[in-house]
Amino acid sequence: MEFLGKTTTARSGSRITEHVSPLESTVYVTEAGSSLRAKGARMRIVRRDKQLLSVPFNRVRQVVCTTPSTLTSPFLRRALEHGVDIVLTEEDGEFLGRLTGPYGPDVHLRHAQHRLADKRAAKLDLATAFVGGKIANMRTCLLRAARAGDGSTRRSPQQTASWQPASQPTSPHPRQR
Repeated sequence: MEFLGKTTTARSGSRITEHVSPLESTVYVTEAGSSLRAKGARMRIVRRDKQLLSVPFNRVRQVVCTTPSTLTSPFLRRALEHGVDIVLTEEDGEFLGRLTGPYGPDVHLRHAQHRLADKRAAKLDLATAFVGGKIANMRTCLLRAARAGDGSTRRSPQQTASWQPASQPTSPHPRQR
């Protein structure tokens, strides 16, 4: 794949850039009392002596723990060595914190983006692509909203373009009461 003037594959570049492989995924730990362990180059999730998951570290980009879990020291060390981020959240998804290595997985991407931002023609091309994408996404959302209504509220695409959502009641976030 051509990206920022270079041919990029799942195995291109240094260990940090390999981390952005499309083969990698996020592992969600949702079983309370799970234990995250390392065995060789594999990440294991165990609960009550039953193995729930065993996957190579190089296939994982991030681990999100949404329930109280045990993360062993060997697991944490191996995760950091492989560039795997550990994210802790409450059960309702509220962010608690993140453990990541000294360099984020996208450090080379960020440097390339900053270099590109200095080029006027590139900025214009990117802005045009961003705005075009946003317009296309909004059109899709509006057409879906038009189709979602019952027979009495069906709208044509022209009517949908002027559609405004009903005002939502403003209730404070449960933690802000």
